[in-house]
Amino acid sequence: MIFRSSLLILFATLFLVGCSNNLTETVNKDIKLISSALITYFTLNGSYPTSDQGLHALLEMPSKPPIPIRWQMIIQKLPKDPWGRDYQYTSDCNSFTLKSHGEHLDQSRDDISFTHKNPQFFAPPKVDSRDLINTDKERKPRIRKLNV
Repeated sequence: MIFRSSLLILFATLFLVGCSNNLTETVNKDIKLISSALITYFTLNGSYPTSDQGLHALLEMPSKPPIPIRWQMIIQKLPKDPWGRDYQYTSDCNSFTLKSHGEHLDQSRDDISFTHKNPQFFAPPKVDSRDLINTDKERKPRIRKLNV
């Protein structure tokens, strides 16, 4: 009898852990989907939607500034997290954070979040001003005569 009880507890624990992993995988897939859509939005418009515009900027043209340059619908429907709630989105237009509060809203230990920061792609190269001075004194500027 004790053996059956311990087996039952073991299987119940394994089942609950398996369900938890599946829910986490679902959140990770949703976050990848939404992140991909946000990166496409950034590529088209030069910035991410603001926190005020939210993820709905992927579905419909934002009415709050900044109005996107080349808006298009990128995603047809926003997924909800496995607990039936909307994903939380915050942005400063150059980076974004997506978050699911997990099963328990009041506990942050089961929150799942992802932050994406854009690298500085177009940082100007550092130039030493001495490189800009022509030290070759023998070179003279060429003057072309135009035949008119």
